Amino acid sequence: FLDEKLFTYVDGSGLHSSNELLASAGAALVQLDLNGSIARGVQLTLSKTEPQEANLCEHLTVAIACDHSLGKPFLVSDCMGVVTTFQKSEREAIDHRRRHAGLWKHSKAHEKLAGIVKIKAHTADDVEVPALTVVYDLLSAGQATPEVLLQQHVFGNKEADKWAKKAASRGMPTVAMAKQLQL
Repeated sequence: FLDEKLFTYVDGSGLHSSNELLASAGAALVQLDLNGSIARGVQLTLSKTEPQEANLCEHLTVAIACDHSLGKPFLVSDCMGVVTTFQKSEREAIDHRRRHAGLWKHSKAHEKLAGIVKIKAHTADDVEVPALTVVYDLLSAGQATPEVLLQQHVFGNKEADKWAKKAASRGMPTVAMAKQLQL
């Protein structure tokens, strides 16, 4: 289960979405320990029976976080659709006309999450990441600066992005399959 005391970094990734034969998508949720290593994580390759879309995976991470947490986790996402859906009222978020309403309805995200914050995707690699021990000490003391939190979130988002891409790549056809399909 995810630890509600740690930030949960979520991401979805899609590969070759314009090619039905090659399209693959995956999702990842990552929590970091005080050393910056993955303490907990969930990785998922989307079934080929589902639309192979990064956007679907982004929303799916919310449902996974709700289903695999004992408390109320706080998510960090680079998907504006996820963040704005959470900011809407529960009634608006689960409206049947919304594309991913079913995920939000069945996960009860508005009840089960402490919040979701937006982080810019693919932020520059030159952002310095402080020792996470310092970040957690500052957080627990209520003294974390926006800069320290941003650096932690950039690092966590990169880890979630890396693992979502790996999950998506597992759905790609093998070399033998590609030859057979003449790709």
